[in-house]
Amino acid sequence: MVSNQRNHASPTGDTTAPPKEKVTSVSFKQFMSTQLPVFMGDGSPDKAEEWIEEVERIFELLKMSEGDK
Repeated sequence: MVSNQRNHASPTGDTTAPPKEKVTSVSFKQFMSTQLPVFMGDGSPDKAEEWIEEVERIFELLKMSEGDK
């Protein structure tokens, strides 16, 4: 097992993991303050796609983690 770990080390011998992206927590109040558009389930598939894209933009602006989405 130890030899297996050595095989995965970088050529310089550095075994530290790359830095993780900083994840910030977003409160429900912050999320709701974005005035998220309401999707009523009617209309064309294009309208649904536009709604999804808008929600994803909000997630990105708030820097939400995948788990919080």
